[in-house]
Amino acid sequence: MKPFFTQSGPPGPSSPHLILGAAANGSFANSQMTGLQELKDEELGLVAQLAGKRMEIAMAQGELDTARQHRQAMYLAIQEHWAFRIALSEAAGECFFTASADADRVAMGEGLNG
Repeated sequence: MKPFFTQSGPPGPSSPHLILGAAANGSFANSQMTGLQELKDEELGLVAQLAGKRMEIAMAQGELDTARQHRQAMYLAIQEHWAFRIALSEAAGECFFTASADADRVAMGEGLNG
């Protein structure tokens, strides 16, 4: 499974051109995702969760080779999910890690100055 934003071919409904294009046009300012970006972000998270659940089921059934395959799929899905978020930040001219730290500080009630 390769990251969706490296796919080639004409733009489709989940095309990186459409999803990242909104970020490049400034709609991702201040770490805000568009509706399409939020849906894609949620989908990528669910793909990773599903692979993880399949791994758990395979382990419970004693199918270790199958569990390893699902673990690999889960790790790839997690990588794709984080790559998507980082690509959105970079397309908006932000640093993903700084924006994440700022969001964490606000959520913890510390404000943006730490």
